Amino acid sequence: MKRRKIILKILLAGLLAAGLLPCLGLWLAPVLLCVSDPAQKADVIVLLGGEDGSRVEQAAALFKDGWAPHVIVSGEHEMYIRQLIQSGVPEAAIWVDAAAHSTAQNAEFSIRLMRGHGCKSALIVTSWWHTRRARNCFRHFAPDLTFYTQPTHQSPAAARSWGSSRSKILKEYPKNLWYWLRYGIYPF
Repeated sequence: MKRRKIILKILLAGLLAAGLLPCLGLWLAPVLLCVSDPAQKADVIVLLGGEDGSRVEQAAALFKDGWAPHVIVSGEHEMYIRQLIQSGVPEAAIWVDAAAHSTAQNAEFSIRLMRGHGCKSALIVTSWWHTRRARNCFRHFAPDLTFYTQPTHQSPAAARSWGSSRSKILKEYPKNLWYWLRYGIYPF
């Protein structure tokens, strides 16, 4: 009987921990996953593919405000190019990396484009919960270049909600761990 109670307590503690970990992950996401640098003049804006149009809006706003003279569209490109042009970014100012299918490839291929054009600095535009991994990837593959993150305008406080971005936020933790194991990119 005593052994059964111990096993039951361990099971209950495990279930409680499993239920609290996602809540803790959402609550800590603005601190652990988001890095936002003050806007700096740069040679190029790197717009990472994925998510919704908020990344395009952020990149277009940065371009129109004069923070960089060019935009690299990395990954999903056709829709993003159309949206950038509709937002007032000239087609000649848009450079395309259509081959990237991951954050690591975004970094590798965008850095190759940057080097080809003599760029030394970039503003990385991505979702706020993706900023730390994105910046760490770019810095890992090009420590000699300068990268600043410019997250989308969605509030990090939304991380604490159980809205549509919840699963994307929670998936970012194992992705950070995988990038550490796979590429040696320290997650923090």
